[in-house]
Amino acid sequence: MKKNFTRLLWTVLSLFFISAQSQAQSGQALNFVPNQYATLPDNILSGIGTGSFTIEAWVYWRGGGNWQRVFDIGTSQTNYMYLSVSGDVGSGQEIVFGWAMNGYPERRATSAFAMPLNVWTHIAITVDYADPLYPKAYMFVNGVRTGPTFGGQGMLDLGSNTPYTAAGMGTNLTSSWLGKSEFADPPYNDAYFNGAIDELRISNVVRYTDAATFTPANTFTPDANTTALYHFEDPIGSTTAANSAATAVGPITLNGATFVGVTVLPVYILNFDAQKAGNSVKVQWKVYSTGEGGQFVIERSLDGNKFQAVGTRDIPNSQGIFSFTMEDRSFQSGKNYYRLKVMENGSQAKFSNIVAVDAFTTLYTAYPTVTSSQLFIQLPQATTISIFNTNGAMVKRVQLANSQNIDVSNLAKGSYQVLFEGAKESVRFIKL
Repeated sequence: MKKNFTRLLWTVLSLFFISAQSQAQSGQALNFVPNQYATLPDNILSGIGTGSFTIEAWVYWRGGGNWQRVFDIGTSQTNYMYLSVSGDVGSGQEIVFGWAMNGYPERRATSAFAMPLNVWTHIAITVDYADPLYPKAYMFVNGVRTGPTFGGQGMLDLGSNTPYTAAGMGTNLTSSWLGKSEFADPPYNDAYFNGAIDELRISNVVRYTDAATFTPANTFTPDANTTALYHFEDPIGSTTAANSAATAVGPITLNGATFVGVTVLPVYILNFDAQKAGNSVKVQWKVYSTGEGGQFVIERSLDGNKFQAVGTRDIPNSQGIFSFTMEDRSFQSGKNYYRLKVMENGSQAKFSNIVAVDAFTTLYTAYPTVTSSQLFIQLPQATTISIFNTNGAMVKRVQLANSQNIDVSNLAKGSYQVLFEGAKESVRFIKL
């Protein structure tokens, strides 16, 4: 009873400190939605060797499935080290640091509480070999040890003469990721990370001790003990995150993850596009939503500056990836500009990229207007054409995949009309 009460008290105090010390990041971060991740360099732990180390980062979690990884470093399902924000360890989705090495069983340190949602949270893992008889790993959340000194929460006892060292995992860690688990595939199906990561730092020293709380820096400065540091301030659209510390560790390769401003909105635009399709402009977009609700507004402009609403769709009240389509039949002949405005409940408006569409109404045509044999049909897309005589009788019908010549030599002399199925246009020609 006393032990349970002490754990409950520690949980309450920990949550108080976490709430009080959570901070807002600035600049950019690396953003993840389900099925997106980033690949760490194979030598990500090369600067640690067999000594003590610290791995830390600022993490923004939106929630979701179990066992989402902030990082998973290793070579296989028997040789790995990970940090999860949603470990299913019996009492809910807790923060878990796990380590298995070359056949030695996985050992874990867990938090005494669930990972906070929709707030920037600093998480640090320290592995201390100062006492070779009792090497230990500790977990800190926003500068606070996450469990009682006598319990299993927040502390991992690696055991005497431990085989668990960074060097012992090998020098070519080919299965190392941010946002993806070593067990992402069936039959385990660990969830991909849903959130953002900023200021990832690895050091060959114990940065934080068990003796006191601390205030983590929003931005880390490299020093002699820094073996890898990523600020994620790379240009939007980059495919890699350059290493920010002067070490031999290489860049991070993005596998769908993207750079975004650190004010991470629950609605994240994955794709936005608009294209001319027959007698309309088809506007399509894909988003990730955490279900806050609100409205999408599709806006159009003729000059790329002044936009007006041409349609709306509701933002889903459930979590997931959603695709939307809207057809704009009131477009103007010439160049039209489209963008998506996200008006989410409780958040400021957010805009997509702007897409220009050449919507000239002369895309469907046929020539020459006088011919004895061949008629060239110009199309913006696959369609079916029908040719009618002056009596209104259809004399020819052809399915066309693209622009091409058709043979009209067998038609009687006279005037004809070409109709394009699904479009407003029609063209007349004379057969000699």
